[in-house]
Amino acid sequence: MNQAKLDAFLATVQVRWPQYRVVVLPFTADEDPAIRHFVHLLDVPDDAYRAVSDRAWELAFDVFGDEELPFVMTTIDPDASATYFPVTTAEAG
Repeated sequence: MNQAKLDAFLATVQVRWPQYRVVVLPFTADEDPAIRHFVHLLDVPDDAYRAVSDRAWELAFDVFGDEELPFVMTTIDPDASATYFPVTTAEAG
């Protein structure tokens, strides 16, 4: 896995959408050991969900080119984000 490319992708996402949180968790899939991470784009409102998801995947393929992506990714609305990924004291500042 190319950590530099993953870092570049995540940085691009955070620059493109600073209003959304990005959480990366470990991911293990017996059927595809190349997938190592689960990228969650959080707090994405319903009216932006599809556009953000589509563009994030485009960015991933732009960064990784022909390489297999080492992650799966999901976009999560604000309510589910608050439920499953509450803002921590450190994040709140």
